[in-house]
Amino acid sequence: MSDVWNKMIGELSNLGGTIADKGEEYIKIAMEKGTEYSQKGKIQLEIETTKRELKKEQLIFGQFIYEKFENENATDFTLNDQFQIHTDKIKNLKNVIKSLENEKQNIKYQHNEDLTSVQNKKKDQSNNISTNNHMDFKL
Repeated sequence: MSDVWNKMIGELSNLGGTIADKGEEYIKIAMEKGTEYSQKGKIQLEIETTKRELKKEQLIFGQFIYEKFENENATDFTLNDQFQIHTDKIKNLKNVIKSLENEKQNIKYQHNEDLTSVQNKKKDQSNNISTNNHMDFKL
């Protein structure tokens, strides 16, 4: 009878270890997801700030064009330095937004790859553990 109890206690302790390992795995995944969302949130904030700057610059650019047309009847701005400065600012802001969006996507892919490698490592470890996980009682 004591062999049965000893075996049952051993199996229950193995079960507790398995539960602890799974809990640790889930906590790691939750922490990685939290980090991913935090980084993506920071980048999204930068994107939105840059978009506001872009809209301001486009408004200023539009006012500049309107005033030049209204006051000087100008339609050709190729030799105007202010025109080139405004267009360069707008191009730079659009490039910054595109770069930030790419960075945000890379974070998503990087974390997905990390999670996959952690899960594959856990599967390999569990495959190496004995496949005899059932309780065998003999009376």
